[in-house]
Amino acid sequence: MRLLALAVLLSVATGCGSVRARPGASSDTIERYGIRATIPEGWHARLTRGTLQAATVPLGPDVQHAALGRDDLVARLFEDPDLPEFAGEVEHTHPDGLPSPFTVGEFGPPESGGNNPGGHGLARRNFRAGGRIFDLFVEAGAAQPPATAVDALNRLVASLEVRRGDFYPGTVGPPAFRPAAGWDVGASGGGDVEVADAAEAWASTVRYRDGPRDLPPSATLEALPADGIVIWVGVDRDNRFPPDVPASARSVAVPLQLADASGPSSYEGDVRQTSVARLWGRVGDELDVDLWVFFGRPDPSADQRSRAQAMLDRLDLPDWGAWELDGRGAVGVG
Repeated sequence: MRLLALAVLLSVATGCGSVRARPGASSDTIERYGIRATIPEGWHARLTRGTLQAATVPLGPDVQHAALGRDDLVARLFEDPDLPEFAGEVEHTHPDGLPSPFTVGEFGPPESGGNNPGGHGLARRNFRAGGRIFDLFVEAGAAQPPATAVDALNRLVASLEVRRGDFYPGTVGPPAFRPAAGWDVGASGGGDVEVADAAEAWASTVRYRDGPRDLPPSATLEALPADGIVIWVGVDRDNRFPPDVPASARSVAVPLQLADASGPSSYEGDVRQTSVARLWGRVGDELDVDLWVFFGRPDPSADQRSRAQAMLDRLDLPDWGAWELDGRGAVGVG
């Protein structure tokens, strides 16, 4: 599976379901997709594919910005892609077994200059269980949360059970350009559904010389004449998050329109006097699309633009189906 950076913690919609412990119960359990946890009294939790979120406050439509009081905590557990090519690094950074207990003192205050101006406390654990890789982020409403909240957090973490299995069934296909005279077309990616899916396709007026995810495709651009064109399109989906996040995702039309792209302009890594037009956004409810159209000159001619659009009209985007089959997966206690 591919490496996926968790630079931003995405929000989760209420349609995924949240759980609160039963009135009078000291705890309740939540279980889906091979992950099981016992939710402490007074906590709320939501479990979707590869993501467990639990908090002392109700889980609204935007958990990332939960309204935490000084005594509150929110924990976010994310499954990471399996990374066989980084096996040694994963063993070092994600030790086998459940995380060690949290302590009040480790939460903060956060490092100066961080992205947490509210003075919240932060703590983190990485681990492997059931042959799966997880990152656990915990945010506290105060630099040092109360010991009772941390004790409840530790009970929740100690209760985690992770099963082996394929919890991302099925396959996905890549995008594809229909063949056309004078164009070299190809695609890669797709296959078995994973924690995060990605695939790509390209169309070039010269032989395409680059490997998957080579951006910019420098080897191909080196051979591109002034009137040449290279089109690269990538499609992505993160199966841990509902398709309606981020809310700021731009909706793009199909067929993709060169007129909707920014540029053409220069770009970092330009191997010669070429230019690129960029278009990023979401198609429908499921698929994120990243389009790069390279031209062999800084100011492409009207003919080049027309030829590029004609090829974009020949692009077929895949249908990867619904994100989840149901809206279950939430619980609350007490």
